[in-house]
Amino acid sequence: MAEKWADETEARILLSPKLIPGRTFVDACERYVEEVAVNHKGQRWDVIRLKRFCVEEDIAQVFLTKLTFRHFDQWVDERK
Repeated sequence: MAEKWADETEARILLSPKLIPGRTFVDACERYVEEVAVNHKGQRWDVIRLKRFCVEEDIAQVFLTKLTFRHFDQWVDERK
């Protein structure tokens, strides 16, 4: 379900880049919680994890237009 949402969102972004300027990764996470997680069986835990992630992780404040795999690699490395 998350993959389908991501594919649909990516397609909309590619068709209309005006959707993401000024938006951060935390904005995307919050939208995911509102639109996708509500339909999950484990919704409660999805929301708890994402809210904690958005508060504690630097990557959450990166603008979507600047977000790269490097950010995720760094995040993973910091967690080791």
